[in-house]
Amino acid sequence: TESNLTLEPDDTEGIELEFDTSEIEPGTVLVEFASEDDTETRSLTVNEPSEFNVTIANTSNDLNEQPEAGEDEVFVNGTVANEGGFEGNVTLELDIDGDFASNETFTIDENGNETFNLTADPIEEPGDVNATVTAINDRDESVDDSETRTITVLESANYLVTDLTADSEVVQGEELE
Repeated sequence: TESNLTLEPDDTEGIELEFDTSEIEPGTVLVEFASEDDTETRSLTVNEPSEFNVTIANTSNDLNEQPEAGEDEVFVNGTVANEGGFEGNVTLELDIDGDFASNETFTIDENGNETFNLTADPIEEPGDVNATVTAINDRDESVDDSETRTITVLESANYLVTDLTADSEVVQGEELE
């Protein structure tokens, strides 16, 4: 990139240069600054951008919680790791059978990780559903990673009590025999 600047003798002026590093491989590169009568070379380190990885550790089923249809929220928890060379923001999105359920946004240091706990409203029908957690990199809105687990939703329990007998009269506060 070229930029023209005219200075009088003994004048100095600071300049700011910007250039796109998206086509430069991570590592150290040499950058040359030149004028008609002088050159200066400096090294520049290009780091890996933030990139996120999702690992589901548990779902509702893994912790002996069997969600009942129409009754219990379902949950997914685990970790999201930033495997890149810069701090970055990631939005984790939980979808149940392809439908949005919830999300949460994290700022994660380079090579750091965070624990997530995402929940979804009760599932109305019993059966197996796919719970997918997707990591969306806020840098460019790209999907960096996703993981899917199956959650089994049980039919709601219905109880029918029959053949109860009791005295025909009961006084408030007394035990029923």
